[in-house]
Amino acid sequence: MSARWPAALAIASLASPVPASPSAGQARDARIAAWTEALELDLAAQVLREGPVLVAPGGALARDGEALALVARALYRAGRETEADELLASAAPLPEAGAAGRAAVELARAWIALERDDLGGVRALLAGPDGAPRFPKAPEAWLYLARSFARAGEAARAAPLLERFLELAPHHGEAPAAWYLLARAALEQGDLEAARARRERAEAAGRWQAYYRTRRLQIRRDPDAPLPRLGLAQLWMEAEEPARAAEVLAELARRAPGFAPGWTLLGEARRALDDPHGAREAYTRALELDPEERLARHNRAVLDLAAGREADAERDLAWLVEHAPERDPRAVNALLLLARLADRRGEGERAEGLHADYRARGGTEPLRP
Repeated sequence: MSARWPAALAIASLASPVPASPSAGQARDARIAAWTEALELDLAAQVLREGPVLVAPGGALARDGEALALVARALYRAGRETEADELLASAAPLPEAGAAGRAAVELARAWIALERDDLGGVRALLAGPDGAPRFPKAPEAWLYLARSFARAGEAARAAPLLERFLELAPHHGEAPAAWYLLARAALEQGDLEAARARRERAEAAGRWQAYYRTRRLQIRRDPDAPLPRLGLAQLWMEAEEPARAAEVLAELARRAPGFAPGWTLLGEARRALDDPHGAREAYTRALELDPEERLARHNRAVLDLAAGREADAERDLAWLVEHAPERDPRAVNALLLLARLADRRGEGERAEGLHADYRARGGTEPLRP
């Protein structure tokens, strides 16, 4: 099985050299991020448009280990193996590359060794004296070592490395393959239940990665189209990564400020991040753009109830009961919330009537929880 470049460059989490100036550093980081994504999406040619010139002697990134490593990977992908080897050889002794730069170079060399099925070379580059990865913060170090053992038929040695890899990078592009390797290891140990569970995890991760790749390709083709960014944010919400979703939605709001569903989902992300004030602001903006955003209206009411703004909540709940389809779950729940609000106010007859309407629409919860 061929090793692939990751869905998230984990070595970016290592300490990088301090840039000479904020503007120069931001430009450099943006370029590194763009090259990383291009490789993740199998678009090596996009890196090679400018990369070799920038990392050549005298180029703006000639002493940047992370940049050199990315260009080397792109060269190898393009069939220019000798150039990739020479570039990495020139990068290896750079003392100013910093921890992240040195890790990137060694990981690129190990990746190429794995592509060539040089399993001993992978271990020589990545394994420390105790057998653990030399770069323990980089998920790829765990992955590449695990692959070297798996290909050698040592599934038992590969398994703990794969488990650590998945702990560090659960949404990595190689996560599906890692789960399949763990399933195979479980089968070899005769644990059929664990093998089945791990295959299911592999299949789920594979589906998620397929959607993730599609959405990013769509965004690259049309950066201002709102739906792909909305879909990408939904994927991060599904993965229980609301902070990443919020980042995507902030960019969506910048590019398409009149797109109401984006503001609604931003409200959801902020709620998940325990930011009720920010969530309410996002829901309100969504409703200013489109009063029919029922999720925004319902959840703004829930926030208002929690904050003691009963009059504001009641207006939104009443709107849902009046305007939403009868069986819309938000309208049904709005009836329950209105009934409980009336009950707390001592409006017994009104509360009972609202609760009866709620039950007639399929609700099952009692008036008093």
